[in-house]
Amino acid sequence: MPNPLALHLLHEKQKMSDTKICCNPKGPIIVEGDVSITDKYGRPLDAGKKKNMHVMCGCGQSMKKPFCDGSHNQGDDDDDDI
Repeated sequence: MPNPLALHLLHEKQKMSDTKICCNPKGPIIVEGDVSITDKYGRPLDAGKKKNMHVMCGCGQSMKKPFCDGSHNQGDDDDDDI
């Protein structure tokens, strides 16, 4: 019989291998995959519309931290962010 801990670790490793993180200069951090986002107490944060894609603040200007609200686009004509 397979070891339950080994099966759990294998499942977690497979989940992580399906996770992608894309950092954009002067813009958001895109996290794709089966991840949960929590506050410092472990309480889940509502990421919004898409369950397997999270757009995180990478500029520090968002009023909805840790999520991006598009503040990095304020007064910036550069469309390279996303």
